[in-house]
This record gives sequence, structure tokens and C-alpha cells, in this order.
Amino acid sequence: MPDSPIDNFANELSAGMSHKPVSQYISDHEDLINKIQRIEEIAKTLKVRTIDEYNKAMTLKSALSSLYCYTFNNNKTEFDKVSDLEGQVGSKLAGFARCFQRAKGEKGTLIRYVLWGRRYRDHNVEKIIAALADSSHLYKKDNRYYVTGLHLAVGDNVFTVSRTTGREYRNYVRTCVIEAFPVSSYWDDMMTHHNITAPILPDYYHIIYIGDGKECAKISFSRKDKCIIERHYC
Repeated sequence: MPDSPIDNFANELSAGMSHKPVSQYISDHEDLINKIQRIEEIAKTLKVRTIDEYNKAMTLKSALSSLYCYTFNNNKTEFDKVSDLEGQVGSKLAGFARCFQRAKGEKGTLIRYVLWGRRYRDHNVEKIIAALADSSHLYKKDNRYYVTGLHLAVGDNVFTVSRTTGREYRNYVRTCVIEAFPVSSYWDDMMTHHNITAPILPDYYHIIYIGDGKECAKISFSRKDKCIIERHYC
């Protein structure tokens, strides 16, 4: 005989992560299911054009993500509708996040350079730092420097096996969040040494680390990027 919702281990685990009693966790999600038609109306008319609208949409996306898990774990008939609504809201958020204060041209190159993890021996540290400080893409939080203006795919927990080599490689997916990236330790030290001032990173940024791992991003530094650094910053 299947477990009742109150005895469902997935519900117990989710309730614990939400810091709620299981009964309250179930009640809250059943209440959302009862309001699914209203939620559908909001999702269809939702616009994400400003930070305020982005924050409100993120609240809705978070509720739908939680409801997605609840309806799946409890075999609810509303699961397909919830999945579709979450996808609709996520798509609108992603469209805004991809374009939000996007760094273009040389600014984008400089941002990728301080995330790259490699560097030219004869680069002009002061010139690079000054350009970043003037770019409106440099922030600071908890004594660490961050850059913004990029929207990168992040590592998933799913791997694909290469047909040619048989090796596994991690899949990378686009996100629906506005991303900020901690600069490499070298550049963090350089900016600290030069006492570079930067505004506090706003809370709506989602911090993404650079590396090969789940929820991490990789930096691609193209030949064009290298030419820009060699020509203007070395």
C-alpha cells in the first residue's frame, strides 16, 4: 500500500529543507494546487522588463519549482501543468537575464580575461584594473571582487558519453538568473593591493563560480579576445 502524503519520505525531506512541519508543507502546496488556474493566468501575462518585475517573477518561479517537486513526488495529476508553467516563467526570466547589462566588445573581453585563470606576463595590471573599475561591471561583496555582464551556461549533474572516445563529459545548460562571477584569485589580490573601490554587489545577482563542476561555468577565451589583450593591454 503506498505511503500517505504525511508518511512520504520525499515530503519529509522537502519539509525539513523548508524548515516546516510536514503537515504545513503539504497544506501550503495543496493550497497552491487549488490556485493553479490563477497562477496560470499570472504566468501567461507575466512581463519581465525591469529588476522589480524580475524579482517578482523569481518568487513565482521558486514557488513553481517547489510545486513541481511536490506534484512529482506525490503523483499529482497537476504535474504536467506545473511543469509547463515553470518552463514558461523560466523562459521569460532567462530572456531578461541574458540581456541584462550585457558587456559587449572590449568590456566583455576584459571580464573574460580576469575570469580566465591564465594571463600574459607583460599585461598592464593598472590599465586593466582601471578599465574594469570604469566599466560598471565590477562589484564587491564580503571583501571579494566580482564581475558581471556575462550570461554563461552552467554545469549540470548529467553527463553525456562521447561516441568517439567513450569518455564522459558534463552537460552545460543556460540559466534564468542574473549572474555574477568572482574574479580569479590573482586579480582579486591585485585589486585588493591597489585598493580598488567598487559598489556592493546587489542581492539579485546569483553568484556563479568558474570551474568544471555542477553549477559552475567555463570561460572560453577566443583568438579575438587574445588579440584585444595583446594589442591594448600588454
